[in-house]
Amino acid sequence: MSYFTIKAKEAALVENRIIRVILSDSTFSIYVFLGKNKDYIMSENYCSCPDFYYRVLLRPKKRNIDRLTRPTSRCYHLQALQLALAKDKIRNIVVDFTTLRELIFEIYTMDKSFILRKLVTK
Repeated sequence: MSYFTIKAKEAALVENRIIRVILSDSTFSIYVFLGKNKDYIMSENYCSCPDFYYRVLLRPKKRNIDRLTRPTSRCYHLQALQLALAKDKIRNIVVDFTTLRELIFEIYTMDKSFILRKLVTK
């Protein structure tokens, strides 16, 4: 793991860029990584970033036996999420279904959720 990756993960924690969005009246939640240019939707074993797609999903099958469990097969965002979960450094935001749907739609269509950024700054 490179020095840059370690520093970037630590910066993500210090800057509170990992948000857990919890659906009100439910146990459903997603994680969102607030990037400087793009936001990414995550779970503990998935990230919507291109690096995850290429590094984990498109690798040759002989290397993919345990592709989701090896730390080296995770993108920087998932590594930061894992570190944030271990250190309990995740910000929680509770939203209703409509807001969650709009937030996800923004991330997938505009690469960034302005709704979530507004909620985070409150």
